[in-house]
Amino acid sequence: MLEAIRILSVVAVIMFVVALFVPKYIPQYTRQKKIGIVVSAVFVFLLSSAIINYDVKPETKSASTAPVYQQRHTPESPSPSSQSIMFASPSEAIASSTPVPTPKLPSVGEKATVGKFDVTVNGLKTASEFGGESTEDQFVIITVSITNNDSDPRDISASMFKLSDANGKTYGIYDRIFYIRKGETEDLVYETVNPGLTRKRAVVFETPKDVSGLRLSIADGVALKATTTVDYSLE
Repeated sequence: MLEAIRILSVVAVIMFVVALFVPKYIPQYTRQKKIGIVVSAVFVFLLSSAIINYDVKPETKSASTAPVYQQRHTPESPSPSSQSIMFASPSEAIASSTPVPTPKLPSVGEKATVGKFDVTVNGLKTASEFGGESTEDQFVIITVSITNNDSDPRDISASMFKLSDANGKTYGIYDRIFYIRKGETEDLVYETVNPGLTRKRAVVFETPKDVSGLRLSIADGVALKATTTVDYSLE
């Protein structure tokens, strides 16, 4: 395109020179032809100028004034690759695949802290008769020691205890037994324990004979005072 513009410009100049300086002795050369040549030369010159302004200058202008935007690359957060997983150390691989162990439950003879109380299951036995009551199934009699570690008196009752088996069945307290016999543990009903004192009581449940996997759930208070519970293994 630039080459064609140059040629047009040269032709325009030649035509203009010819129009001005051609010898007058040429018979064919008249004033009208001279004006025609000059007009043609001017037309060719203006055409070449217009082409230059349309084709060349906009490109130069856009190239010089167009804003340049720098593309920014945001680094991606590193993710574990298959190589890093493949070449993980043995300890890391074991840690990622080993399940979290279940916390060990306290068992008979061990002390458990339940809220403001220390509770120890001293023992348990089963019987078909207890405290003047009999059953065709069995009574589970559990003796517990309860210590009040609070700075104020605290109430305790049989409702703090629930029994469950391996099948998820839950058994409530058997509340028809209440007795005090010499040499035997008093049945827990409801009482107030002063700070620092311990009460040794029996809680009784009626269950089928074939139950297994027994757990004793112990709450840290009576009614609205009970906010947490601890499970105690009886196996």
